[in-house]
Amino acid sequence: MSKSKKAKPKSNKQKNKLRKPVNKIVIRWKINNKKRYISGTKRIIIGMSFNTQPFNDKRFTEEWIKQRMAIFMNYTLQSLKAQINQNFIALIKYHDKTKSIIENLLSKYEPLPNNIQFISQNEYEYKIIE
Repeated sequence: MSKSKKAKPKSNKQKNKLRKPVNKIVIRWKINNKKRYISGTKRIIIGMSFNTQPFNDKRFTEEWIKQRMAIFMNYTLQSLKAQINQNFIALIKYHDKTKSIIENLLSKYEPLPNNIQFISQNEYEYKIIE
């Protein structure tokens, strides 16, 4: 009886030699049940939910949104602005029916940097394609 030889696992050096360098990406997803494809250079997109998670209906009230906005402006925004590499887009997704409340509250603060944007849930996927 002969023993079968097990193949040696490849080292990380060997694995890295086999990989081709990636400088382009292709993104695939569905919008309105139609497949969409885009290709281009690499982008870093940070997606955050502001009040789109269905944990509680208070998330639609002006009072709740006002408190949440204060937390965002004092902590989250400051953290995003402090990043050394600003080569990213942060999309903060809010529920469509709170658009007027969000826009009203945002107008009371300093304008956001160009790479940090509040976007309605309905426009979120289209914004990623841009």
